[in-house]
Amino acid sequence: MNSSTDITAQPTDAERFHHILQTQRAAYLRDGAPSLQAQRSDLARFKASLIARRGDIEEAINTDFGHRSRHETALESPDFCFGGAASI
Repeated sequence: MNSSTDITAQPTDAERFHHILQTQRAAYLRDGAPSLQAQRSDLARFKASLIARRGDIEEAINTDFGHRSRHETALESPDFCFGGAASI
């Protein structure tokens, strides 16, 4: 019996993280720090993506913590995350 298995090495979490940091560093060195306008835009898009996925986030938190009240989770995120960022 001659069985051939195609095993492709997957990068480790550390390797993926290192690649992301290298990509970010290269972008910073190439473009410099983002403008205040770009930062505000990025935060607004991030907030919108959290709100759009609110149900999924609540479900993941409930799964992680086990039977956590959705009301408790809803009070904390994403509004809690952006309480201080509302004035940006």
